Amino acid sequence: MRLIFGRGKVCAIIRKEGDVVVPHSECDVGNLDRVREITLHRKPSIIINTAANTSLERCEDNKKTAFDTNTLGPLNLLTAAAEVGAKLVHMHLPIFQSSYGCL
Repeated sequence: MRLIFGRGKVCAIIRKEGDVVVPHSECDVGNLDRVREITLHRKPSIIINTAANTSLERCEDNKKTAFDTNTLGPLNLLTAAAEVGAKLVHMHLPIFQSSYGCL
């Protein structure tokens, strides 16, 4: 079973029947305890991270939140994946959206 964290555009593209999607409202990937709770309960074979803060302005205005989601989040998912023997796929797009367009 594939467990997808994040429910944005990337999730919409890659989602398949049978996937379990965990939106931010259910789990902030920056919270290791919550990530572990979900992965230990679901025991996925694959964890896919699509969670990210991609708005440049939002990242600049909320540095801690951006760090928690974009840096700690993948590390937390890697830790949880190792604990349940799952593979981790980290979906990263090198594009930031801003009022100037995509960078």
